[in-house]
Amino acid sequence: MAEALAEAEQLARKALELDAGNAEAHQVLADVYLSRGQYDLARAEADQAIALNPNDAFSHAARGSTLVFAGDAEEA
Repeated sequence: MAEALAEAEQLARKALELDAGNAEAHQVLADVYLSRGQYDLARAEADQAIALNPNDAFSHAARGSTLVFAGDAEEA
Protein backbone atom coordinates (compact mmCIF):
# COMPACT_ATOMS: atom_id res chain seq x y z
CA MET A 1 0.00 0.00 0.00
CA ALA A 2 2.83 2.39 0.81
CA GLU A 3 4.20 1.99 -2.71
CA ALA A 4 0.82 2.74 -4.27
CA LEU A 5 0.44 5.87 -2.13
CA ALA A 6 3.93 7.03 -3.07
CA GLU A 7 3.18 6.52 -6.74
CA ALA A 8 -0.16 8.32 -6.48
CA GLU A 9 1.54 11.24 -4.73
CA GLN A 10 4.28 11.40 -7.34
CA LEU A 11 1.80 11.36 -10.24
CA ALA A 12 -0.44 13.99 -8.61
CA ARG A 13 2.55 16.26 -8.03
CA LYS A 14 3.59 15.82 -11.67
CA ALA A 15 0.07 16.73 -12.77
CA LEU A 16 0.25 19.88 -10.63
CA GLU A 17 3.59 20.80 -12.18
CA LEU A 18 1.87 20.69 -15.55
CA ASP A 19 -1.32 22.40 -14.37
CA ALA A 20 -1.46 23.99 -10.92
CA GLY A 21 -5.23 24.36 -11.32
CA ASN A 22 -5.86 20.62 -11.61
CA ALA A 23 -8.52 20.02 -8.97
CA GLU A 24 -8.40 16.24 -9.38
CA ALA A 25 -4.68 16.17 -8.58
CA HIS A 26 -5.33 18.12 -5.38
CA GLN A 27 -8.10 15.65 -4.51
CA VAL A 28 -5.74 12.71 -5.06
CA LEU A 29 -3.18 14.32 -2.76
CA ALA A 30 -5.92 14.82 -0.16
CA ASP A 31 -6.68 11.09 -0.31
CA VAL A 32 -2.99 10.19 -0.07
CA TYR A 33 -2.48 12.39 2.97
CA LEU A 34 -5.68 11.12 4.57
CA SER A 35 -4.48 7.54 4.14
CA ARG A 36 -1.21 8.48 5.84
CA GLY A 37 -2.93 10.25 8.72
CA GLN A 38 -1.56 13.65 7.65
CA TYR A 39 -4.83 15.43 8.30
CA ASP A 40 -3.63 19.03 8.03
CA LEU A 41 -2.14 18.37 4.60
CA ALA A 42 -5.20 16.38 3.53
CA ARG A 43 -7.53 19.19 4.54
CA ALA A 44 -5.45 21.81 2.73
CA GLU A 45 -5.46 19.77 -0.48
CA ALA A 46 -9.19 19.03 -0.24
CA ASP A 47 -9.90 22.72 0.34
CA GLN A 48 -7.80 23.62 -2.71
CA ALA A 49 -9.60 21.03 -4.83
CA ILE A 50 -12.98 22.39 -3.72
CA ALA A 51 -11.90 25.96 -4.43
CA LEU A 52 -10.98 24.94 -7.96
CA ASN A 53 -14.06 22.77 -8.55
CA PRO A 54 -16.82 23.32 -5.99
CA ASN A 55 -19.07 20.72 -7.66
CA ASP A 56 -16.68 17.78 -7.21
CA ALA A 57 -18.27 15.34 -4.78
CA PHE A 58 -15.03 13.39 -4.29
CA SER A 59 -13.26 16.48 -2.97
CA HIS A 60 -16.09 17.20 -0.55
CA ALA A 61 -15.99 13.55 0.58
CA ALA A 62 -12.22 13.76 1.12
CA ARG A 63 -12.64 16.92 3.18
CA GLY A 64 -15.45 15.41 5.26
CA SER A 65 -13.50 12.22 5.90
CA THR A 66 -10.44 14.21 6.88
CA LEU A 67 -12.42 16.27 9.36
CA VAL A 68 -14.00 13.17 10.91
CA PHE A 69 -10.68 11.33 11.27
CA ALA A 70 -9.02 14.48 12.63
CA GLY A 71 -11.68 14.67 15.34
CA ASP A 72 -13.56 17.64 13.93
CA ALA A 73 -16.79 15.84 13.00
CA GLU A 74 -19.00 18.82 13.78
CA GLU A 75 -17.41 20.84 10.98
CA ALA A 76 -17.79 17.92 8.59
